[in-house]
Amino acid sequence: MATENKVSIGGLCLQMSQAVRHSLAITVAVLLLGAVNGLATEIPLASGPISVDGKLDDAGWQGAKVLRLIQLEPVVGANPSEPSEVLIAHDGEALYAAARFGDSEPSLIRANGLQRDELNGDDLFGLVIDSFNDDESALAFYTNPAGTRIDEAISNNGEWSGSSPFNRNWNTFWDSAARRTPEGWEAEIRIPFSSLRFKPEDGRVVMGVLCWRSISRKAETNVYPALDGRLHNGHRRPSLAEDMELVGVAAGRQLLVTPYVLSGLYEHTSPFKSAESPVAALSAGYEVLQSQNNQAGLDLKWGISSDVTLDLTINTDFAQVEADDAVVNLSRFSLFRPEKRLFFQERAGVFEFGTGGVSRLFYSRRIGIDEDGVPVRILGGVRVVGRIAGWDVGVLDMQTEANDIMPAENLGVMRVRRQAFNNASYVGGIVTSRINADGGSNLAYGLDGVVRFDSGDELIMRWAQTFDTEPGQPTVGGIDSGRLFTSLQRRNRQGWGYTAVGAWCGPEYRPELGFAAREGFTQLYGELRHGRVRDGDSWYRSTNKWIDGGGYWRTEDRRLDSGHFGFGANLQTRAGTWVWADLRGFKEDLLEGFELGDGVEVPMGDFSWVGVSGGFNLPQGRNIRLWGNGYVGQFYDGQRLRTRLGPQWTASKNLTVGMTYEFNAIRFPARNDELLIHLAQLRLVWSFNSKISTDLFTQISSLDQVVSSNLRFRYNVREGTDLYVVFSESMWTNRFQEGLWLPRSDARSVVVKYSQTWNL
Repeated sequence: MATENKVSIGGLCLQMSQAVRHSLAITVAVLLLGAVNGLATEIPLASGPISVDGKLDDAGWQGAKVLRLIQLEPVVGANPSEPSEVLIAHDGEALYAAARFGDSEPSLIRANGLQRDELNGDDLFGLVIDSFNDDESALAFYTNPAGTRIDEAISNNGEWSGSSPFNRNWNTFWDSAARRTPEGWEAEIRIPFSSLRFKPEDGRVVMGVLCWRSISRKAETNVYPALDGRLHNGHRRPSLAEDMELVGVAAGRQLLVTPYVLSGLYEHTSPFKSAESPVAALSAGYEVLQSQNNQAGLDLKWGISSDVTLDLTINTDFAQVEADDAVVNLSRFSLFRPEKRLFFQERAGVFEFGTGGVSRLFYSRRIGIDEDGVPVRILGGVRVVGRIAGWDVGVLDMQTEANDIMPAENLGVMRVRRQAFNNASYVGGIVTSRINADGGSNLAYGLDGVVRFDSGDELIMRWAQTFDTEPGQPTVGGIDSGRLFTSLQRRNRQGWGYTAVGAWCGPEYRPELGFAAREGFTQLYGELRHGRVRDGDSWYRSTNKWIDGGGYWRTEDRRLDSGHFGFGANLQTRAGTWVWADLRGFKEDLLEGFELGDGVEVPMGDFSWVGVSGGFNLPQGRNIRLWGNGYVGQFYDGQRLRTRLGPQWTASKNLTVGMTYEFNAIRFPARNDELLIHLAQLRLVWSFNSKISTDLFTQISSLDQVVSSNLRFRYNVREGTDLYVVFSESMWTNRFQEGLWLPRSDARSVVVKYSQTWNL
């Protein structure tokens, strides 16, 4: 009996224990679901009107949510060295954020940048908004103690993947103001909800919010919410933002109409004529052609809904866009250049479809710019970007005019993707088309999936295929026109990380609306790295060591076309200095030679060489800043020495002077050849105030024997209303070439452009 009772009591205890565990499990599950679905931090309604003037004395701030910042750099989790708090609220039409930053040495606060989107190592207040709460994309708004506005669009969760995820060419409508105080400085930001895209549900919106402060002279970053410091650029990653809820919010259906008028004078030389002597060439070697262009156009932006935007452009012009930087290209592949034109910027990350490195299926610079970088007139186009029924959707269609080289073309792209598995993962597809008036076309499609795990690992798989059609010719397609890309990686600053890449590309792959450096290959690449982040009083902040290698094998003969293997390390000091070094071996199997420049060629053949590279970047919180890098070692069947320096001087809050100088010395003793290349660039930015600025960019290249200058004057009357005066000139540094005397100026232009935006 005693035994039976014992068993009975034990069974009862077991049942009670199971019941308790079951009850606890249900309770925890309910709490977790509540945290996910309804317990996000609420951004309160402002208790009164707020005037964005940099003074935190409005009644509307009294009921605002106060966010206490915590240190991220240089000591994770430590209290800020200076008092740092942020206030946040909304009024149903806009989001407001304010910074109250103390400083024990107010005279050392840095506030030099006055020009829009200009960073000069200033102290900063940053606000990152993941408006769709998708842990992948965000809009960022920064201001300095002078109230300068800096905004950027963030994609790919702040991860580099062939190009920067931080797009500062993006702009939208918002306001900021700041002022110095005896205790430090204060700032206010107002972002209309019409400038954000989000999906309200029953009058409620959940957004990811992340804010931070940079104390430049101390290389210190303070953040909210608290971050663990394992990831690079953690203070700009949407996935690390805190969920915040807004109640009673509805985005206005913004309608912006921006007409422009333009008048330009252009002068250029015709192709050179033959002449028997330099004297004859002086008068007969060329002729100067002059032209005038007066035109008008229209841009329209319509917020169809709170999460879908339509952009329409008619007779599109980008005369005010800054000139591209000259680049010394000593490879056999074409250069990838970033997109700077505003029309292509909003949620540009939606259209991203990378196929390895800088290669991609859609490259917006294929629209309106020919292969030589010469603008092609865009008659008009339409662009729709947003979130529809849970899908991120991007549609773009543009029509260009025929010129002497190219026929008229219609260019289009449609991209869709949807979150899957978790908020940081997605599946999607893309279709591109390039159809010319002569009947030729290039069509492409792609399918992709990205899975990001809680462990920090990321798996990417992408497939793309192209189809070419020429008049009277069969369509080129099939497996040989496809491209496959796979990648598995873990990126962090602390502990072990890795990258493994496998890719294949068919010999007929031709994405004419994309960018592909090479075709017909199989690629394998691997990297293993280890990072360490130090806290406390250590003189250095972090270190990172790596070993990597990989190559491209040609499809036609299975031989290694290009390969490399190396190892290196970098170090960041507590003060903010970066240094790095890398030892690397290279292999190139050239089926045909190519020209480096100035008549110096690399012949066909199989080459192997070794070189050492390194660089440094001094702290940004100084008036004089400097970075540099270099290479010394072998180069194909010769030797190469390269140095590159980039000093920058902030003379005052009005004037910034920046310079880049690159020198290459390449020698091939066996062939008695050598090539010396000098490239110098000078940029002067003079800001009279936050509305009037002048930007001079001059560059001279000994390889091209040209000095080019671009002078831009901008008067930003108000947001969306601008007057630009742009002067450009290209001059020869060597006027006597191939038996002909060239003109001093090869081309020059003066363009005046005025645009005004009406918010209807």
